[in-house]
Amino acid sequence: MRHKPGVLRLATGWWLTLALAALAVGAGFFGNAALRDPGQRTGFITLGLALCGAAVVLGTGGYQLWRGRLAGRTTLTWFGLIAGIPMLTRGLRFGLPAMVLLIGVVLLWLPASMSFFKDQSQSARAARKAERSRTGR
Repeated sequence: MRHKPGVLRLATGWWLTLALAALAVGAGFFGNAALRDPGQRTGFITLGLALCGAAVVLGTGGYQLWRGRLAGRTTLTWFGLIAGIPMLTRGLRFGLPAMVLLIGVVLLWLPASMSFFKDQSQSARAARKAERSRTGR
């Protein structure tokens, strides 16, 4: 495996830390649900499940990024954009988490990261082109 640039190592740590934070906050919501009356638990459980699901996506993407795979960058970019951009419009309370996600996306697309994934991007593009020509699309 090629040597990963420092920016990519930083991005990997960034996303894996976010995965652990999402898991911890999700566990906190489950803990709060246990302290509530049965009628008040639904929202806490739902948020706990959503954050644990986000932690799984972030953890999987972070692991793939740690392995140096293009799929990790793609997964984390899509997650960061889909979750981060709408949160920017929700005011200051969601602005900080949105900025944390979008900073992670920027780290994935800095020139050092792009040059690391260049070979994988070109081979993936060639595989898609060969598949299209094989199926006639």
